[in-house]
Amino acid sequence: MKPTTDLLPPITTPFVDGAVAPEKVRANVEALQRFDMTGLVVAGTTGEAPLLEEPERAELVEAVRNALPDDKLLMAGIGCESQLATIRLGRRLHAAGADVFLVLTPHFYRKLMTTEALIAFYQAVADKLPAPLYLYNNPRVTGIDLSLEVIETLSRHERIVGLKDSSGDFSFLLALLERLPTRFRLLVGSAPIVVPSLAVGAHGAILGIANVLPEPVARLRALLDAGRLAEAMSLQARLAAAARIILSEGGVPGVKAAMDLRGLYGGPPRPPLQPVSPRTVSDIDTLLDTLASEGVIPKKRIVS
Repeated sequence: MKPTTDLLPPITTPFVDGAVAPEKVRANVEALQRFDMTGLVVAGTTGEAPLLEEPERAELVEAVRNALPDDKLLMAGIGCESQLATIRLGRRLHAAGADVFLVLTPHFYRKLMTTEALIAFYQAVADKLPAPLYLYNNPRVTGIDLSLEVIETLSRHERIVGLKDSSGDFSFLLALLERLPTRFRLLVGSAPIVVPSLAVGAHGAILGIANVLPEPVARLRALLDAGRLAEAMSLQARLAAAARIILSEGGVPGVKAAMDLRGLYGGPPRPPLQPVSPRTVSDIDTLLDTLASEGVIPKKRIVS
């Protein structure tokens, strides 16, 4: 039976000698697709989007599209500080193969990003893009929380089809579900609230930890689709604990280090990001050993 919960890992960007490496992209995408993901997110926060040049984003999208089955969704991050740049990038990435866009809130002039300014920005971008978009609420990155008023107003736009919410605020999510139209899709970006969010009506998740632990993330979806919430909550607790070590402490470099340990290609982050310390690598290695011994993952390495 086809899964009903959307699951889209926000993939990392592999670099070799400082350049995007399409062959590494293909290998990682093929490994993740063994776990029947709904699709992938390219050039998001986990993909080091702010550190990518526009041609690199297009190269990355093209490489993923070539490796991803046609029936799988390719969501591309296009959030820029200017409206003009966001539209231009969206058009370029759509030509490269993107199906839908993820648009982070502009935030450099955060004090001037009023309700009116944000609504005008997103409406103008949606009007000019060749494909639908998802709003992206990530206040830990932007310093801006998209308000209920902004999201509710934008949800009426026919080309604004959903929201990725990484606030981690469950009460906010409940309020959203009460006020949004049924066609509007809500994707959760915070591992600690995935199960309760999906249980009350959220449609899926975009989780960075899925790059490292795709097996238990896929298992979590199966448990949710089967209505086995108690088991899902127990597994969520293990995933959230792993995410704290790999993501919260290590950030994108931590994800890449963990991928290397699992036989995928993480590789180096792009400066100014720095590789995690040997101590952090050791901590992640110990974590993976523990997860394998506990049966949370079937074996330490996905790819031998």
